[in-house]
Amino acid sequence: MITCFTADEGDATCKSGTLINKWWFGLICMCIYTPLVYVRKIEVFAATHLFGDIMIIITVVVLCIYAGIDVGKDGWKTEGIPALNTTLWPDAIGFSVYTFEGIGVILPIMDITEN
Repeated sequence: MITCFTADEGDATCKSGTLINKWWFGLICMCIYTPLVYVRKIEVFAATHLFGDIMIIITVVVLCIYAGIDVGKDGWKTEGIPALNTTLWPDAIGFSVYTFEGIGVILPIMDITEN
């Protein structure tokens, strides 16, 4: 039940990474998420929502800058990159559900807590 985190690519022995027991990781997650369950009013998280939006904008800007620098230096790299990965495309379905889950959850919560 021990998992290797932060290891270098191709390091099967995890000498360059960190070993952590899954039970300790689960306990840490429970200690963080359990108090959040007891928050009755979602307005408490309004300030952290703004901080999260700012961090998303900063991330998008930084990615665009680095991508622009890379394209400017090496040009467009399209050879060898398939338009559709035929072995892993079903993963996109689950990721899409995860991505759009927020809209289906947040809008009804906002509607209910409006009054």
